[in-house]
This record gives sequence, structure tokens and C-alpha cells, in this order.
Amino acid sequence: MSAEYAGDGAFLPASASTARRDPVIRARLTSAAPRGEGGWYRRPVTVRFTCAPTSGALATPCPAPVTVKRQTGGRTVTRTLRAIDGGVATVSARVALDRTAPRVRVAGVRPGATYLEPPQARCVAGDALSGLATCRVTTTRTGDRVLVRATARDRAGNTRTARTSYRLSDIVISGAPHRGGVWQVTKGRTYSVLARSGTQPLYVYAAPAGRAPHGSRIGFARAGAGTWVLPVGMTMATGYSRDWRLGVVLDGQLREVRVRVHG
Repeated sequence: MSAEYAGDGAFLPASASTARRDPVIRARLTSAAPRGEGGWYRRPVTVRFTCAPTSGALATPCPAPVTVKRQTGGRTVTRTLRAIDGGVATVSARVALDRTAPRVRVAGVRPGATYLEPPQARCVAGDALSGLATCRVTTTRTGDRVLVRATARDRAGNTRTARTSYRLSDIVISGAPHRGGVWQVTKGRTYSVLARSGTQPLYVYAAPAGRAPHGSRIGFARAGAGTWVLPVGMTMATGYSRDWRLGVVLDGQLREVRVRVHG
């Protein structure tokens, strides 16, 4: 609304305006952890408001802060500010909060197993709320033991890690469990003994624990680049001992492979 005065002999012309302007209200989101992908948060979010009058003084106080603690796919916080001249302003802030780490596991590896070649470990994960962002596998080798970590991160920034381990060996008895450094074999069964070497390995006849393998040397057959295989029957007499040593000459050195015969 505006008004004008044309003036007279005593007063100069004048004009004035009573145009109303809405007050100003703004919202700002803060959290103990930075915002993740797609606007997701992983820690409670506080919505704080700042207000300012314009053409008229504020009729209502600036709204108090609002803290969102419960998980939500998208909660909208709305507040309204009023001025005494009738001005009105409204602000809305959307909060997406995921406080739960994703599910994750290591696939492709049998925990505690012994392998001739490193298995293809995979990271398998999922997240029900914000969705999965990354899923990665890392390995650390100490001696013959390999620790595998699968780490998943969701879009909010929550992470979880699954761990397992396996062992690498230049000699493996396929199909036999390996516990405590000893291959568990069944009497009368034939197993494939696998070896990794740049030259042809040789098999030496088994001997009971406490004696060195001895006798004829039988060559392995090539199974692939740098890998060799030989079928070996577990025909040892177990009346004296169930703990035996198979002999494998690998790169010119005799290696003893510990087995325990069952059955």
C-alpha cells in the first residue's frame, strides 16, 4: 500500500509506502559425521534455524533446533515464521538417516583351508536403507597364512568388515581336510597330490612318523603352468602308527607332508 501528498503552501509534496515483505527463515543441517552420498547421514542430525525480520517485527520466536535420531529414508522438518504485519515465511529441510552398517561376507574362500593357488575371494554385501556404495577385498600374507578382509560401505558412510583366512602351500592333498598342519586322509582312498614347482616334483614312498620317506621316486604329471599332480593311494599299515609322512622332492629338496590315516 502506498500514499502520496501533493503539498500546499506550508508543506512540500511527500510520498510513503507500506509494502509488506515476508520475514526470513533458513534451516541448516549439522551432524557429528559428514554427509554421505545422496545426502545421507549416519549420525543424528540437528536442524537449526536462523530468522530475521524485514518490514515488520517477528510475531513468533525463531523455532528451536530439531534433532533427528531415528533412522529414516527421508523425514521432512518444516517450520513457519510470522511477522506482526502479516508476513509469513516457511522453510523445509529433508533428513535421510541410516545408522546401520551393511551386511558383508567373504565369498570364494573356505575358512582355514589350504590352497595351492590363491582363491578368488569376493566381497558380498547389501544394505537395506541407504544402499551399498562400495564392497572391496584386501589380503595380507604372513608366511603361509593369508588374511582376507571384505569391507562394505553404504551411501551414508557406515562400514563393516568381515574376515577369514586360509593358507597357501606348495603341496596340497586335494579333498583331504588340513588341520593343525596335518592332512586328514582315509585309509584305502586315493587322493590327488598337487604341487607347485618350476620343475617336475618326485614322489617318495611314505614312512611312519619319526622316519624319513624313502624308496623309489615317481614323477608327477603336469597339470598346468607350474602345477603338477600325482594320484597317491593311502595304503599304509596303521597297526604301528596312524601318523605318516609322504615325501615330495620339490626343487631338489625333500619335503615331508604330514598325514593322519583314519579308518
